[in-house]
Amino acid sequence: MTETPINEPIPSSAAKAMPSWKRLFVISAGIAAGIMLAVSVMVLVALWYTSRPVKTRPWDQAAITAAYAGISVRTGQPFVCIFQYTVENHSGRDYELPGSVNVYKVLAEGKGLARDATLEWGGGTSLPAGQKMNVTIQIEYE
Repeated sequence: MTETPINEPIPSSAAKAMPSWKRLFVISAGIAAGIMLAVSVMVLVALWYTSRPVKTRPWDQAAITAAYAGISVRTGQPFVCIFQYTVENHSGRDYELPGSVNVYKVLAEGKGLARDATLEWGGGTSLPAGQKMNVTIQIEYE
């Protein structure tokens, strides 16, 4: 019987050389797993990126402009002022003017906006691209 010196490691089955086809299989499986992991991460990043909400563009201040065109007054009870404006669409697409329920008056001293039942707006129609339209705002005073 041969004795193994104390300082020498005892050969184990794990330390024995693997057959070449098994070694090739383990290396190939590791590479395939790495590629699959990388592809999975790329797909997840692509799905996350495409599902993000689209950033809204700021409103173009020059797209819709209004110019004062005149005022009409009806005396009597109630007293009525009718303001006329020319609204022009400078954008390349049609613009839908809001209806009367979306018109507010500005309160004095920067106190905000308020809805007024006597305030009527001649809007609620479509303003074609590159066109002008006359609109009226009518308010009654008692």
